[in-house]
Amino acid sequence: MAEPSSDYEAARKTYWDAQQSFRQAAQDEIRRLLPEGVHGILVSFETEAGPRLRLDDFLNSDGTYPNAWPDDESVWINIDQILADMEVMSWEEAKSLLFRRAECSETFVIEKQHV
Repeated sequence: MAEPSSDYEAARKTYWDAQQSFRQAAQDEIRRLLPEGVHGILVSFETEAGPRLRLDDFLNSDGTYPNAWPDDESVWINIDQILADMEVMSWEEAKSLLFRRAECSETFVIEKQHV
């Protein structure tokens, strides 16, 4: 059986390392963009517009939805774009990358303070 070349193996490792670094940087950027008074975001995996992560809502520190969304709509747009840029292609992949809101939940949470 033919084995992958060492050049291919090295390139694959570089790719996966870069993807992991980018996804961590994306989550850090989302945290930076969260407005004052917002503790985190509720995220789901969507397949309707192609496989991707989607911003569902903003969360207070007690895990409930704030009374008002950020005044600056660009916050929503930018965070949603960052989630799409992460190129998460399956729910299982999202599950391995993000914290689930609850064990039985289909949604995920990115909190302002990374634990």
